[in-house]
Amino acid sequence: MMQIDYRTKQIELDPQKYRNIETGEILQNEIETTNYEFKDSCETYLFLKKYSPYFKMTKTHNFVKYFPDEINKVIPSISLKNLGYFIRICHNLNYCDNVCLNFKYEAHTNKSLAFELGISPQRSNSITKDLEKSGLLKHYRLKGTKYNRKKVFIVNPKYLRKGKDINEDIINMFNNSKGRFNHKDFCILDQQSMFRISKEGLTFQAIGFTLVLSTYLSKEKNILNINSKNLFKTFRSLGISKIQKRTFDNYLANIMESEVLFEFKKNKYKRNEYYLNPSLIRRGNKFPKFLMDKMIDYSEPK
Repeated sequence: MMQIDYRTKQIELDPQKYRNIETGEILQNEIETTNYEFKDSCETYLFLKKYSPYFKMTKTHNFVKYFPDEINKVIPSISLKNLGYFIRICHNLNYCDNVCLNFKYEAHTNKSLAFELGISPQRSNSITKDLEKSGLLKHYRLKGTKYNRKKVFIVNPKYLRKGKDINEDIINMFNNSKGRFNHKDFCILDQQSMFRISKEGLTFQAIGFTLVLSTYLSKEKNILNINSKNLFKTFRSLGISKIQKRTFDNYLANIMESEVLFEFKKNKYKRNEYYLNPSLIRRGNKFPKFLMDKMIDYSEPK
């Protein structure tokens, strides 16, 4: 991450390779074309002439926005494991239409999803149907596009999206009212990092568990706004009534062992605090130094 005062410098950069770490948007999609001049018409490199000071950026990772208030509404209708599968299915979304892509950047099929999730096609089909019932996903043929021949998996942008302006056909398909979402309360989810921890052994249940906890994130510090003594009670209040205390404790231990969640122990007169690893899910971009020093940066390759 870096800070550059663009009022005084002209810097050559590829706008497709940088993102605003506060919004997750690609630099090229956030800037106004009047702020730039191209080297020549056939290249994507450009020189910055003027822009607001201190545009914070980071090298491209696979970011999406997700809306915790909306996710909270769907939690009672979905299992933690399927919620974890959902995050993995969203590992690679196409810009502005939320179509799920595989590693070849082709639209996922049930067969390719099954392969990526490590399950049978029958099980994959069952999971995607459950996600459809919950309103998170649709299996649909997009007429008039390159996806008009076969059905593709599309994520509901009401809950999670990639891109500022979502295609109107996608909006109408999910019966959402606005093409341009103006939710002020959102989190940035690094899909690349979430993919890495799932490959390194974090279970899909634990990933779903992490997403639920992240709906309580405070801005900037990435601390859970939950009384540590009532963590289990708060979790169940979201509608996940079937989870038992022993299972809850196992999930909590699993994500803490993987350094997804940190417990900061204060003195005996104050309650402990829980911090979520901001390289996975975050609100804002300013975090306590002790957290940054201690955490594994899952966005970096091993």
